[in-house]
Amino acid sequence: MHHTLQHRRHRRRRGLTTPTGCLAIGLATVLTTTMAWAQDGAMVLWGAAPHECVSPSDIGSPDNPVVGVAGGSRHVVAILADGSIACCGDDGFGQTEIPTGVGTPEDPVTGVAAGWNHSVALLSDGSIACWGDNGQGQCDVPGDIGTPSNPVTGVAAGGFITMAILADGSIACWGTSDFGLCELPPRLGTPDNPVTGLALSFSSAVALLADGSLICWGADPGGLCDIPDGIGTPERPVRSIAAGVGHMIAVMTDGSIACWGSNEHGQCVVPEGIGTPRNPAIQVAAGERHSVALLADGSIACWGWNLMGQCDMPSDIGTPGDPATVVAAAKSFTVAVRAVTDDCPADLDGDGVVGGSDLGRLFTDWGSCQGCDADLDGNGIVDGADLSVVFAAWGACS
Repeated sequence: MHHTLQHRRHRRRRGLTTPTGCLAIGLATVLTTTMAWAQDGAMVLWGAAPHECVSPSDIGSPDNPVVGVAGGSRHVVAILADGSIACCGDDGFGQTEIPTGVGTPEDPVTGVAAGWNHSVALLSDGSIACWGDNGQGQCDVPGDIGTPSNPVTGVAAGGFITMAILADGSIACWGTSDFGLCELPPRLGTPDNPVTGLALSFSSAVALLADGSLICWGADPGGLCDIPDGIGTPERPVRSIAAGVGHMIAVMTDGSIACWGSNEHGQCVVPEGIGTPRNPAIQVAAGERHSVALLADGSIACWGWNLMGQCDMPSDIGTPGDPATVVAAAKSFTVAVRAVTDDCPADLDGDGVVGGSDLGRLFTDWGSCQGCDADLDGNGIVDGADLSVVFAAWGACS
């Protein structure tokens, strides 16, 4: 799935604009743990998270936040705002050993994916790096893929397979031949309707096309490719997709959510009030038997299997007061990134002092002003209420 990376500070209790996470499903079979606190911009994990990731204090900070995450079987791959990447978790196949030269200022990373035991990075020049388990050829990137004449724009990974979205909108595939995943449908990824997103389970793949429609192929256990009627139509185009082991989940352009496939643990029973016009979803993730949604206000919803605590969200993330910017899921754990928030929102010019310059900026934006910094209370209007915030915070920011 293609990443559009964005880096901005957010005020608490304000809506968020969030990059799309590039996820893949894997397995984690370790003790149930929760990372109880993380600084702004860092990852938080809960459920059966890899013990090496319980306190990744060096992954993400307010000055260099995590902007994308992928979860593998027992490892996590994260993109930072400066284009570098970081990994934590099990390294039995070298899946957390980032190759030299990947994620440097000269060659930053713009997307990541994680398979069962392998990791994939998309670089800014359109090339691909892959490391970890290569027993099925999942890291044998074809020589004509990711070249200057055939650059890649997005990556995805399944259990033992890797896929790439090419600049012409088509797909390349390598790795295991099981389930026919590399037998691509003939109508998939044409110049007039290119592929814009991918999600892979172990046995099925689903592609999101530019017109908002979906195409699914591979094996179909539990109805993984039984896309519900009305999903991906001109009336209900899809915005983003994610794949679990036995279910698929999609966000529509109106923020609603659709889910299909296995539902034995309620992973496709979207909670009431989630994905509504007043509470739209902007991203989804899928574990083996649980589903996760990031909502527009920065809150998180999680449902489905919870035996390992993968839906027991920590109290300090995923609320309007402590918003998240990215979510990801693996077999039995969930990952989110704390938003970088501004504890002195009235300091509009960022000089550490609330003063006349900030007052001037507020008056410049006076009136209707959707999303502007001077709208301190987030009601879409710069008015006397915002002026009161400025005067209350007058002086040096603490």
